[in-house]
Amino acid sequence: LLSRRQRQMCIRDRGKTSRKWQAVMYLLIFTGARRGEIMGLSWDSIDFNKGLMTIKQATSYSYERKEVYIHTPKTKQSIRTIMLSTRVINILREYKKEYLQIKSKATKWVDAGLLFVQPDGQPISPGAIDDWMQSFAQRNELAHMNPHKFRHSAATNMLQSNQIDLKSASVMLGHSTPSVTANIYAHALKDNNAKACGVLANVYAGEENKNDCLLYTSPSPRDTERS
Repeated sequence: LLSRRQRQMCIRDRGKTSRKWQAVMYLLIFTGARRGEIMGLSWDSIDFNKGLMTIKQATSYSYERKEVYIHTPKTKQSIRTIMLSTRVINILREYKKEYLQIKSKATKWVDAGLLFVQPDGQPISPGAIDDWMQSFAQRNELAHMNPHKFRHSAATNMLQSNQIDLKSASVMLGHSTPSVTANIYAHALKDNNAKACGVLANVYAGEENKNDCLLYTSPSPRDTERS
């Protein structure tokens, strides 16, 4: 999981990081989307008025063709609409101004129609996020970070909050079924089950059974559905 310091540094790094990479980090932190889904966002994927982001495509890098290509998302359920907070929308608004300035000054521009592009408008490889994060972590003396750690943290925090049900979390993450989410994040669900057990013990049996249910602790889950 992301540490509190890592998360705070990513959010508070205003003025030191370009709006483009700040927007990428905000989307990773607050949506739990896959890196290819974020790199595949187009401007019409963002509804600034309603605060919505629609994921309908993703990008990947072809080592054979040596190019970035756009494709349909990982599963049918990966095509989804996610509500964005005002904080995220504001960052995207700021980034759009930066994007338009770069576009207006470019001597050559390939209009890929994507949010996140190279200085000439061409798509950015999803792997560039990993490279940028490594540089960011080193610059700020942080432990190693990668896009999947952001996704894993978002999912775990949602499930451990006791405020979001499994199905809703699964929809937001774009998993094929809630059972996939349950398998990947079993550690978070077991922690919640232990807490629920403790609540019922207190309600039905009184304070003497307060500690009957021990919290389950497990290592990080295997990536059965990577990214």
